[in-house]
Amino acid sequence: MNQPLFDPHLFLALREVARGDIQLNALSGELRRRDTAAPARVADALTDLRRGGYLHARATERHPWHRLELTTSGTRLLAAWLAATSAA
Repeated sequence: MNQPLFDPHLFLALREVARGDIQLNALSGELRRRDTAAPARVADALTDLRRGGYLHARATERHPWHRLELTTSGTRLLAAWLAATSAA
């Protein structure tokens, strides 16, 4: 996937993943932010980022909830967007 254009929802979703605030239930696919369900826009952004290879989760059946993590591509994308927004 080509690097997506800057989108505030994608940016916020990446930043929350980097902070460790987003978890995924591998059995149900449910996403949550801290202890509440992830808002629809955040969940959509996270789904797009996972499909693009920017995020992954290592949940197991024994421990279905796991924090999402940035991949190398996700780390680069977040760094590029942070640099672009701080330069603006």
